[in-house]
Amino acid sequence: MVNVAPAPFVDLGADQSFCNGGSVVLDASWPAASYLWSNGAVTPTITASTSATYSVIVTVGNCVAYDTVVVNVITPLLVDLGPDVS
Repeated sequence: MVNVAPAPFVDLGADQSFCNGGSVVLDASWPAASYLWSNGAVTPTITASTSATYSVIVTVGNCVAYDTVVVNVITPLLVDLGPDVS
């Protein structure tokens, strides 16, 4: 009997944008897999808090899946309406 394990599948979702000070958890979890993120992490999830393109390679046996997501941290604009007038 031959057991065939399903190939891994990874979907990091749509590109993410959030305000400075925020973060997003990127999750590539798959049973019995190993992980290699573009930032060097080898965990199933990472927390992204800086603008970058994040990618992950998920490996199970000889099968590999790959995905990429863009994270954009938005810096709020400073608005100065000038001095108060009466």
